[in-house]
Amino acid sequence: WKLQTPSLIITVTGGGKSFKFPNPKTYNDFQRGFVAAAVTTSKSSYKLGYKNVEI
Repeated sequence: WKLQTPSLIITVTGGGKSFKFPNPKTYNDFQRGFVAAAVTTSKSSYKLGYKNVEI
């Protein structure tokens, strides 16, 4: 497929249904940080739970 070797691979697995963030701000901070980390490594597609996020 001649794809570039990724400089970062982030895998988060398991426990998503039972894991609760303490408040909405913590969740939003985590989500923004996760996407920011991926963007800085030139990634273009992410899977967050059941939702795909295209950047």
